[in-house]
Amino acid sequence: MSEPRTDPPFSGPPSGLPIAPGGGGAPFAPGRAPAPSGCGRLALVGCGISTLLLGIAAVVFLFKADDLLAWTLRKMEAQIAEALPPEVTPEERDRFRRAFAEARDAIGRGDIDPAALQRLQRKLASFGGRSGENPAGREEILDLVAALEAVPASGGTGGAPSGAGSAAAPEDASPPRQDP
Repeated sequence: MSEPRTDPPFSGPPSGLPIAPGGGGAPFAPGRAPAPSGCGRLALVGCGISTLLLGIAAVVFLFKADDLLAWTLRKMEAQIAEALPPEVTPEERDRFRRAFAEARDAIGRGDIDPAALQRLQRKLASFGGRSGENPAGREEILDLVAALEAVPASGGTGGAPSGAGSAAAPEDASPPRQDP
């Protein structure tokens, strides 16, 4: 067996080594400021600004969602109208345009049937992926028109000629007010 080692107690760094600036020999001296750690201030400010901008965009989207949907319908109408098949009659073309206009008006008023709007979105999505090689047929166009006419919750004119039923009073109109 060997004898236990007896080293002299530690008395600090050897005299030939340089001492760190600040005069302290101990790395954990109480007067020393802690080194910064974690996210920097600049990163936190950048994240805060990004969050603020996303919040503003969300609020704007909530207030402009109807306008955005109406704009999308206008663009889709133009795209589909360009590719209408020749077998679609002029009366059906007018019904097509009128159905798009009524749907846009109903969206602007906020008078829509959500289930019908969802069906319309599925129909429009099927038209969105089409190319010139696979044009829509007459039946698909008429299905789209029917989906468009179902969007207004009040029923719109339902493809009826303009002026039809205009003599009847609206159901939700209140009687004229009589003052005593």
